[in-house]
Amino acid sequence: MQSALPPLPQTRIQANLKLIKEMFIHAYDSYMYHGYPASEVKPITCQPASFSLVKIPGLTLIDSLDTLVILGNYTEFARAVERLRHLNDNVNEATGFYSTGGGMFNLNHNVSVFETNIRVLGGLLSAHQLANAFLEEECKQESLPKVACLNQTDKYWVYDGFLLELAQDIGDRLLPAFNTKTGIPYGTVNLIGGIPKDETTVASLAGGGTLSLEMELLGRLTGNKEYGRAAKLAARALWMRRSPRGLFGKHICTHRGEWHETLSGIGSNSDSFYEYLIKHHILFPEDDDFWPQLVAAYGGLHNESRQGEWYGDVDMKIGRSGHGAPRKVLEALMAFYPGMQTLLGEITPAARTLNSFFLVREYLGFLPERFHYGSWNVDSGGAKHLLRPELLESAYFLHRSSKGFQQQFRSGLNRSISDTSGWHWSGDFALHTIEKFARTECGYASLRDVSADTSGKMNADKKEVRLLNEMPSYFLSETLKYLYLLFDDKNILHTDEERDWIFTTEAHPIHH
Repeated sequence: MQSALPPLPQTRIQANLKLIKEMFIHAYDSYMYHGYPASEVKPITCQPASFSLVKIPGLTLIDSLDTLVILGNYTEFARAVERLRHLNDNVNEATGFYSTGGGMFNLNHNVSVFETNIRVLGGLLSAHQLANAFLEEECKQESLPKVACLNQTDKYWVYDGFLLELAQDIGDRLLPAFNTKTGIPYGTVNLIGGIPKDETTVASLAGGGTLSLEMELLGRLTGNKEYGRAAKLAARALWMRRSPRGLFGKHICTHRGEWHETLSGIGSNSDSFYEYLIKHHILFPEDDDFWPQLVAAYGGLHNESRQGEWYGDVDMKIGRSGHGAPRKVLEALMAFYPGMQTLLGEITPAARTLNSFFLVREYLGFLPERFHYGSWNVDSGGAKHLLRPELLESAYFLHRSSKGFQQQFRSGLNRSISDTSGWHWSGDFALHTIEKFARTECGYASLRDVSADTSGKMNADKKEVRLLNEMPSYFLSETLKYLYLLFDDKNILHTDEERDWIFTTEAHPIHH
């Protein structure tokens, strides 16, 4: 038995790690010089940009804090924490936003509960735990030479728990969203006033069911059980409203508990609900109802949505019966699913599904927002590529589960390649394609449209690919992070023997 691909050379792996660090620095510095303290930066015009769903200052910085630690840039992490401290104390002066005092979150802004939870709360909690786990202990070891401490952080800077204070502040501001008749939260909350006037009672499955990791962890770190209680109640309230086929719709009324949209699948408005069932079980196994919920939900998807190696949306009430054949549309967000299957031990179906998704990527150069795998064409209006991480996330998890497996079928033993896998090649392709087509003067830009005739051509010209003037914060917190970890088997997360880290849906590592 032989592998289809040889191991990626170690020289290539090291070059890739160096490139990813440089890419992160380019994107991060561009944001700090041209965007901060706005939410994001426009990578083409080098101007501040606002993320409409989370109008919170310093969003990209908060989302990137843990990536700084994972890439080993501890000194910049210390600077970033102090920048946030200054921003928290001087939000009016720094941003021009009106605040009556009370910190950087005390703003009359409406924000998405889902996005604020995964980007802001998750980013703060992860950075807090990473700082406690890795930054202080290194310099406390007297046997280390002085220069080792200077490579960690400034020897006079000690992390004091400030990020947890910010996390509790934003957590308190999210709690009013859970005040509904069902316990399923509103989709939007005002950072000062609670629920906005005339706020819709319709929420998405992912919006209501992707809160338990961050909120439960916040509760355990602060001693306030209300955070976790509210988020777990929301997940259980959604579970109670599954169909007899074990399926969930995409949108639900938070007051009546009736499904507003009965389309069911693993893509948009649904994806991370399933992800958090398994991850909550792994992180907090004492909440023993999450595992049977996951098993049943996974069975429903397997029986009703799966089409060979693909997954399509079906109606939650009729599934694939009668006129309920799944839609043959792949969404970019669906690419998380093989990674979730890997956590379940479903390695073979995960690999087959991910390889099918990669066929689309090979055909177009990038994975588009939507692709019709029945007609093998980009779905109408779905040609954008928004620098999403899900494809690389699944490649990372499959690499971690299978690295070194191919080596046992080769003659001899070369320990220098014992930690490789074929998934390295998929990451290598993605890395250099992003660098070639998406790099701009001030970061990396999303692609306006991808096609077999432009981005998918062999030796395609960058001039043929049109760009969007936006760089989502998750490009730094997820896409580059998963790429780096794919190639860095000796990363602190991988060698930590004291803690088992779990990634949130925004790729923020947390532990309990």
